[in-house]
Amino acid sequence: RLFYSLCSIVRVTVHNQLNRELLLGGIKLKAKNAKLSGSGIATVSRYAFDSISMSKKAQNYVKLDFTTDCPATVEKQGTGTFDIVVPPFTTDDVTLTLYTSDGYMCEMVMEGMSLARNSIASVTLDVTALTEAPAELISGPAFNDAIPKLKNVSTVLFEYNSPVSSGTLLSTPDSPFPIYGNLDGTTWRVSTRASQIQANPNCSRMFESDYGLSADQHGRYYYERLKLVEIDFGNRFITDNVTDMSYMFILSGGLTSIDLSNFNTEKVTDMSGMFWCCWKLTRLDVSSFNTENVTDMSEMFWGCESMTNLNLSHFDMSGVSN
Repeated sequence: RLFYSLCSIVRVTVHNQLNRELLLGGIKLKAKNAKLSGSGIATVSRYAFDSISMSKKAQNYVKLDFTTDCPATVEKQGTGTFDIVVPPFTTDDVTLTLYTSDGYMCEMVMEGMSLARNSIASVTLDVTALTEAPAELISGPAFNDAIPKLKNVSTVLFEYNSPVSSGTLLSTPDSPFPIYGNLDGTTWRVSTRASQIQANPNCSRMFESDYGLSADQHGRYYYERLKLVEIDFGNRFITDNVTDMSYMFILSGGLTSIDLSNFNTEKVTDMSGMFWCCWKLTRLDVSSFNTENVTDMSEMFWGCESMTNLNLSHFDMSGVSN
């Protein structure tokens, strides 16, 4: 009863105006200047008091999650109502986002909202269109640590709209959809049911290969564990928010080519050592790279001794200091 008396409810009514059924993955409420708390698995009912617990660590968002154990659907041209339990708050604006289980989203912003203790605020979300919702990937160092090095992984494959629902979790806590890593022979499959993957701002050392301390007759390090020969990003790997690509492919000496044509590097400031010792790369197309904000390019192509052609004529070097 104490819990109930301290909380309030944001009652979300979804009007589905699409000619398709909405299978919901979650509803997220984010307040701009207020601290909300609480998240958890919710039963699909009008009143969700018993299934949402208040978090001790306050955040500025709360999410109502729907799982395969309790699917929530809104029939086409239909209506559904769900409750999100939150503490009282006052904020400049609130963003309400609805996620479908097949990787799409619908979002609305409400200007100004005040919710008193033990009260209900009703919000209506008219779904007239859906947009793609990316899953959010963990940082580059954490991603690299997750790859099972001792299994001689040779390929990293990114898969979208995937039914995979278990494995090593590779998504951030705030990600609207989970990302899972699973070993399939020598392939590390990175799978999500979302239609896109948003790269972490920190992609440093994401595909760093382990190497031994011995050298061959040419003085090269030899690779003992992670032996990448292929990285397949697909065309849904989004790098719009990445600022750090330093040493991203360092020591990936097995790669002969890599397709980075979809990379957006507009916000990247650090490309130091990005292709350090990728000594088998014979070709590399970086014509899509925007380098206007890059300050560090030190050792970017160090050891790329098999490269026959590298066109950097479009690179903006005006901000580079190293």
